[in-house]
Amino acid sequence: EDGTLTLNDLLRRRLVTVRAFHLRLRDFSPTTPFPFKLSFETDGNLTGKQVALKAEATGSLALASYRWPEAWLEAEKIKLSAAGAAATASAVLRNFAAPSVDLKLKLPRLSSESLSVLRPVPPGISIPPISARVKLALPSTGTIVLQSADLSAEPLRLKASGTLKLGDEPSYRLNLSVPPAPLDRVGALWSGLARRRLAGTGDLSLSAAGKLGPDAQPVIDRVSIHLKDFSA
Repeated sequence: EDGTLTLNDLLRRRLVTVRAFHLRLRDFSPTTPFPFKLSFETDGNLTGKQVALKAEATGSLALASYRWPEAWLEAEKIKLSAAGAAATASAVLRNFAAPSVDLKLKLPRLSSESLSVLRPVPPGISIPPISARVKLALPSTGTIVLQSADLSAEPLRLKASGTLKLGDEPSYRLNLSVPPAPLDRVGALWSGLARRRLAGTGDLSLSAAGKLGPDAQPVIDRVSIHLKDFSA
């Protein structure tokens, strides 16, 4: 309990200190599943600002007699707190040899006031609560495959897939799409757009790739925007 860990962030090439690390295992067994409880605190560099992060999780762990392809972890309740806001989630990790992750996440309503803690934003932003489901796979060392991501914040939905390569020159490839959405309701998410009196529907899809780093610029391979009955 109350331990301190130092982790090597390969993506950002820096050390991360984890404080107040608590891990409790009950009825530990290498052959049958057993419950766990985990919590820790750290500082995250979000959009250039240091923000205190706190995480708590409870769930079950199965070591499958150390046969790692059969081992799994299920975090039934996850709570993430940062900048005065809290997100809840659940996650399942299967196959410790080549992990796959199924994450479900819920974020609270976001406003200009809450977002300004991370970076300057214009006033008048109001984003409804966000729900998301993300499926990841780590087929080999240094490779993360985003199999699917589905985010919903009415009236918007966003779907994504892609690949992230870590190492000396981290790189990514990403596909994004936004299904048709009513533009008047989209405009209501920010008062600056609401004044435009948008009408009609619109959808978007794009593909991008590039390297990760402070000076890296994305390369847009393809972008498609469709507007129907549009007016402003």
